[in-house]
Amino acid sequence: VYSVESCSGTLKTQPGRQRAMPMVIDPIAEIECEAVVSAAAIAPDAKWLAWGSEDGVVRIVDLSTSEPTVLDPFNVDDSVSHLAIAAGDVIVVGTHASDLHGHERLGGRRWSHSLGGGCDHLHVSSDGGLIAAIDGGRHLHLLTENGVSRGRFTAGELVRLCVSEDGTMVAV
Repeated sequence: VYSVESCSGTLKTQPGRQRAMPMVIDPIAEIECEAVVSAAAIAPDAKWLAWGSEDGVVRIVDLSTSEPTVLDPFNVDDSVSHLAIAAGDVIVVGTHASDLHGHERLGGRRWSHSLGGGCDHLHVSSDGGLIAAIDGGRHLHLLTENGVSRGRFTAGELVRLCVSEDGTMVAV
């Protein structure tokens, strides 16, 4: 886990073009992982970090204190393919071969939504109001933060997606 302290430097990316570059990147903590990490996410307020692994375990670290604290992990039914953290401490977990799940930060499952062939892509708006996922059959699923379906769409080979910060648009 790293913290970026300043962005006062510049980086030349192309002739005549520059962008800000972090000048100091310091480790906050080193955390051992017991399985291969397949997905990771940081909360919008940067107070906690979650990662999932191929063994179906989701682990969480509380970053809100001076010393990061590892919380109790929780299990999902399949290996984790994608993670996103929505406002309100909801961790959205996409799995390789089955469903999409909404979990409390402390592990309690709020909801599940069936996906055909697992979760291939996942994106959540900043406020958590819109969750978008593309399943293994290349269908787009739109859900609310409570896991209620807002629609399922098919249009050719859907392979990427992005949700606007305010949750009003989805690009596929």
